[in-house]
Amino acid sequence: MYIRAQIGFQFDSTIPRDLLMITPHYSANDPQALGDALVANLKANTLVGSKPFTVNLYNVQAAPPSAPVYTGQQTGSTPSSTCPREVALCLSYYGGWNRPTFRGRVYIPATLLAGGTAAKPSGTQQTGAGSFATTLGKNLPSGNYMVVWSRKKATAAQVTDWWVDNEWDTIRSRGLKADSRVSGKF
Repeated sequence: MYIRAQIGFQFDSTIPRDLLMITPHYSANDPQALGDALVANLKANTLVGSKPFTVNLYNVQAAPPSAPVYTGQQTGSTPSSTCPREVALCLSYYGGWNRPTFRGRVYIPATLLAGGTAAKPSGTQQTGAGSFATTLGKNLPSGNYMVVWSRKKATAAQVTDWWVDNEWDTIRSRGLKADSRVSGKF
């Protein structure tokens, strides 16, 4: 079975819309064991620590709408973002060949990474984003592994390589809903 994990980090509010989401994919023979391993790996990642998060796993081959095949979480007080929520580092990866259909990415929120948002991310921030390759792809139960899922071809390739470059990315959908406005007339 192929699984889409929706991992949401809660920052700034408790509104579900404000979750900072990452969505890796997996080949899984035991969704419960995979979900439990992901929750344990996230808790073990020092950048996540005690921050609240949710993990929902979905069968990508099920007809929509489909219910999660696993739900897990870590509760705690909702932290505030330390930088704009839209800023992220891209953890890119591929399965076998670095070309379309075999490439994937998840955007690691900058607020999870140590340090501020200078013009370029630091090596420490790149390493921190790279630590999510281990968090998402290692210490998984036997028969469960991270894949690049191609919606176009409905195929998957097991992830073999990853990288994080030294350029910030912007994920506009992660912004908070505006609650005030300044206006004027010309």
